Amino acid sequence: RVLAAQGFRTARRWARVHFELERMHPREPHWYLDMLAVDPAWRARGIGRALLHAFLAQVDADAAPSYLETDRRENLELYERASYTVLDEALVLGVPVHRMWRAARAPAPPG
Repeated sequence: RVLAAQGFRTARRWARVHFELERMHPREPHWYLDMLAVDPAWRARGIGRALLHAFLAQVDADAAPSYLETDRRENLELYERASYTVLDEALVLGVPVHRMWRAARAPAPPG
């Protein structure tokens, strides 16, 4: 359905983006935040932050690092407040993409 809705050229471009990003992923085991999105009508209400913290609770329970990419400069502050640091900025099909890493944390003690 996606191919029919977006067309072959768009699907092919997304495939190229996927392979470019995959090539840059860290090789050590980590959790990967593939996508975090909030409908524009619902932004600036803390929903993105709540989704991110729910994800990071799972990451921290596993005592694992986490990795993400974002092409939105306005999202850097959200991720940096959650202890992600920018590894670098890469060009992916001409679009600047920030690659970000969050070190592993010990799980919180029960109770």
